[in-house]
Parts: sequence; C-alpha cells; structure tokens
Amino acid sequence: MTDQKPIAIIDIGSNSVRLVVYEYPYIGEQPVFNEKVQCGLGKDLETTGALSAPAKFRAMHTLSGFMALLEAMEITHIVAIATAAMRDASDGHDFAAQIKGKLGLDVKIISGEEEAEFAAMGVLAAFPTASGVVADLGGGSLELARLKDGEIFEKTSLPLGVLRIMGQADMNTFIDKHLSTVDDAFRGRRDFYVIGGTWRALGYAKIMNSGKKIADVHGYKMNAEKLQEFALDCAEKEADYFIKTYHFEQKRSEQMSVAARLMTRLIPALRPKNVIVSTSGLRDGLLRAHLDGRI
Repeated sequence: MTDQKPIAIIDIGSNSVRLVVYEYPYIGEQPVFNEKVQCGLGKDLETTGALSAPAKFRAMHTLSGFMALLEAMEITHIVAIATAAMRDASDGHDFAAQIKGKLGLDVKIISGEEEAEFAAMGVLAAFPTASGVVADLGGGSLELARLKDGEIFEKTSLPLGVLRIMGQADMNTFIDKHLSTVDDAFRGRRDFYVIGGTWRALGYAKIMNSGKKIADVHGYKMNAEKLQEFALDCAEKEADYFIKTYHFEQKRSEQMSVAARLMTRLIPALRPKNVIVSTSGLRDGLLRAHLDGRI
C-alpha cells in the first residue's frame, strides 16, 4: 500500500465480532478504533454442527453497524476474516455468502494453519526475535505456532476453544485427547506466548493475586509452574468469583474457569518454563500480512 489511508480489520470469531482501525504508519501504532460485540457464533457448534441462529442475527446486525461506521469514516481498505466457527460450521460458507449479499462485505474464512500463522506474525510484531511457542485461544479453537529467532515454523489448530470445551461432559479427557496429537516440536520450549482475552484476563488475575500493580499486562512474564498452581485454583471457581474478586465482565467470567482448566493441561503437556502475555496477536498479524500483500 502506498496511499497511507486507514485500514480496517474485521474479525468474525466464535465468541465475538470485532472491528479495529489502524492509521499510517500502521505497524507499531495503537488502533484508532477498537470495538467488539459478543455474538457467540460458535455457541452451538459442538451440539448442532452449525452456527447459532440468534448469534447469526446478532453478527449480521453488528457487521451492518460496522459497515455504516466505516462508510461514515470514509474507510475503504477493509480486511474481513472469519475463524473457527464459520470455518467448521456446516452453514459457515452460506453465512459468508449472506454477508456478501446483504452488506457487500467479502469475508475470507481462513484455515486453522493460516490463523496460527497470523497470530504468530502478531507476536513477532511485538517481539521480533521471539523463540518459543505461540498459543492463541479463541471460542472455537486453539492455534499453536513454533517460533525460533523471529521465524515461524510448525503451525497447528486444535478444536480446543473455550466454547467447545464448555460443551463437554468430561472436559479434561476432551482436552487431553487433542493435546496428545500435538507434535513434539511444540514441547519443551522455554517461552510460551499466550494470546486471547480470557488468557489475558488470567494473567491479569495472577498479577492482582500476587499483589503487584502493573498498568499493562502485555509482555508480562510468569513462571509456568507458578501459573499452573494459580490456574488449578481458578479452574474450580464459579463466574461470580471472578466478577467479585477481579471485576471481570459477566461473559469473560463465565469462561475463566474453562480457560484456566485448559492452561492446567497445556503446561504439563508442553512443558514451557515461562508464560508471556501478548496483546499483539491475530489482528496485528493480519495487518502485517495485508501490508505485505498476502491477504
């Protein structure tokens, strides 16, 4: 791109639909607009194999509002992607066609490996020489990517999103079954970069629990064994505990124990030494890929 106009990223996820707007010079800049709406497209995926009907209505309404905003802001560079829910749902591609027909918005449904790569690119935007494993937790999937000295190597996607785990009668068995398929290349790496709002909240709760005061959780490094202990405790808590103790919103609080439970299985399975919170992830990677002409 050479015209230096703002770029809008629309991310249609299993939990939420988000619009982020970046201005030139883009990389390293804070978004000038960042808004999300909880739609829950992947809420029924494990039981019906399809997108939630009420969620599709909410998502379409949200996207309509976003497009009106972008028109008012005179933004024409729009990158719209969809992840696990629309990727895996039986009606995902049909819903993308409906969005195109009603709103004129082209939505690219990205693969699990693409999602892992873009998330890793987002981490590298913040940590250019990073080595270790990137883990991006969403509502419908968990993406892993291995980094070494700023380069991306193995990538994989697992159906271990928060919403999918919540729908399981035996969550531990479900998690362990899928973690057992992870390649050894992801195991025993020192640094484990975690992306996603629920894991970010887990990191923030760990900071508060330790009595520390940190304005920005980005880049916060935790000893994996100590985080494991904290996550084991959080996995047994109800939503009300997170609302009262950490003042998290209702939706986030409902998913906290599940995200913590996943962390308690991941740390022993992958054996990292450190867990590092990254607020730079999928959307930052999408921005970089767009600037490189890849999407």
